[in-house]
Amino acid sequence: MADAGARVPQPLGDLSLSPDAPRERARPSRAWPGVGLGSLTGVASDRRTGDRGAASDPLLHRDHVSRRRRAGHRQRRRPAGCREDARALEGDAGPHRARGLKRPVARATLAASARADQEGLMAELFETLTGVTAAYRDLGDRGLLRLTGVDRVRFLNGMLSNDVSTLVPGETCYALQLNRKGRILADLIVLALEESLLLDLAVGTSTEVSQFLGRHIIADDVIFDDWSQDWGRLGLEGPGVGDALLKQGLPRPEPGRFERVQRDGREWLLLREGNLTPEGLQVLGPREALAGLPSDLGLEPLAEDAAEVLRIEAFLPAYGTDVSERNFPAEARLERAVSYSKGCFIGQEIVARIRSRGAVKRFLTQIRAEAPLEVGTTIRVDGTDVGRITSAAVSPVAGPVALGYVRAAEATLGTSLDLDGVAGVIVGPPSEP
Repeated sequence: MADAGARVPQPLGDLSLSPDAPRERARPSRAWPGVGLGSLTGVASDRRTGDRGAASDPLLHRDHVSRRRRAGHRQRRRPAGCREDARALEGDAGPHRARGLKRPVARATLAASARADQEGLMAELFETLTGVTAAYRDLGDRGLLRLTGVDRVRFLNGMLSNDVSTLVPGETCYALQLNRKGRILADLIVLALEESLLLDLAVGTSTEVSQFLGRHIIADDVIFDDWSQDWGRLGLEGPGVGDALLKQGLPRPEPGRFERVQRDGREWLLLREGNLTPEGLQVLGPREALAGLPSDLGLEPLAEDAAEVLRIEAFLPAYGTDVSERNFPAEARLERAVSYSKGCFIGQEIVARIRSRGAVKRFLTQIRAEAPLEVGTTIRVDGTDVGRITSAAVSPVAGPVALGYVRAAEATLGTSLDLDGVAGVIVGPPSEP
């Protein structure tokens, strides 16, 4: 047994170190190249050449490279203009992005360009239909409910599909009232005021919505007032609306907002939501106060058939025509009116399940045809019934156009349709790139 105080020589290649041996740099033997220096197997490999031992000994590596060069192998060099540093990994180009290559256009930029093109087309269509740059339509048959009370925001946020709790005074949001099965009872616009909330409701739905909300008030401090009879509304449409308002000193709010205006001792609300044209707005106020506004602005009424063409071309489903209590939001392409992050609301479990599983059987689509169509026309693909037309009109620019539900498997852009003997094709809804 060795003395505990003695230092035992340790082998290292073909050299050894002892207490009396001179201190010199130990070097492993070439008989075992790379022992303890390479991989876990104890054998080093040169990743560039694939030759064992070349990485562990400079002399061997030099001889190896010389042999490859004599054999005609040339060292690979990185092409000029390519970068392998961390900065090259940024963006969509990847690690081999050539100099001078432009970055892909941002998605938001493409979306803004698409919206600008759509606005230009709608402005051209409006002027072709009407011969003017602005017109008005009477929307007095829509409903209007006013909610007050300290619990109004919390209560309404638990009832409607969109997030009401984030609204500040002067903001609006588009929302749906769903039933417990996740189907649409009404679509509406919520306006947030300092002292109340206003619900601008689709035609013929105010009574049903008021009763539905009232049944869910248990111990909440919420009071309903129906303003449908006292307040009216006008829809101002067309690219010239801004100029008409400017002449009367009236503001033009940003999309998703409204302005409170005092005029002739009465309060009006100017709202950028729910219009047929991108530049349009709605004016809400006492009915007698709104009576003279069109003449003050120099506007003529918008014909109903022209309004229908604009609505279908803009892909705006109408409740009672294209949307009913039979439809889920996803079917009617109204998911923009649903918040999936705000928490519980009536019908939330169903619409969340549909979103995660994609379990709808049909979708609302925009259709162009070779001849005018009628509401109720059967839609067929390869001889099989796949849907029905819900709205139809004839555009002076693009010809017959319609909205209709089509079975999910066939509801894709470019699908050819047989519309009771008339050829058609699915062209929408329009989507941002």
